[in-house]
Amino acid sequence: QANATHCLVYNFLPSLSAAIGNYQPQRFVWQFSVLFHAPFRYAIAFLYKNHHLTLLSRKHRKEWAYLACILNIIELSSLVGLSLWTSSNNYEIHKFCFSAFVICSIIYMYLVVLINRLTRSEELLTLAERKSLRYKRRLLVINVASILFAVYFFVRHNNHCEPGIYSLFALSEYVFVYSNIGFHMTAYWDFIKANVYFHWRTGIHFSSV
Repeated sequence: QANATHCLVYNFLPSLSAAIGNYQPQRFVWQFSVLFHAPFRYAIAFLYKNHHLTLLSRKHRKEWAYLACILNIIELSSLVGLSLWTSSNNYEIHKFCFSAFVICSIIYMYLVVLINRLTRSEELLTLAERKSLRYKRRLLVINVASILFAVYFFVRHNNHCEPGIYSLFALSEYVFVYSNIGFHMTAYWDFIKANVYFHWRTGIHFSSV
């Protein structure tokens, strides 16, 4: 049932929307996980803004740091939206949030790589910073390639209804999501000396060791 499509051909993988939105307990696990980690992600978005502002000197556009922060916030808000409004209970909102998530995440990832390329010299980076930037570049390429494959397989499925093609679309979705997760996990290397604290009055804040 999770693999079923409108033309009833054989498929071996469910789409991401079906996997996280149509069945329990996976729907609850996904929504809980997204909502639980979202406040920390919002805090890290502002941490990155300050980090990028320190990288961008007067000869570069500091507006890029603010633009990257806005894109990051929209991306995360769209992730929350598409998780709460699933394809089964509100398709239009889910589709809008998913589209915003895809567009903003790709532009954000590219902008972060661009900021680092323009402001940092490879030989002056620490081992952790060099590792972070290398993985950012690779995951950006994988992310863009996976969404292009997803679009291709989605169009091909709708036009020809071939067995297994919708599952290849689903697989491309999985790669897109995991490469996005991997890109954001490089924050570990960017802020390897930072600790996160939570206080019930002041909220989430970071402190360097």
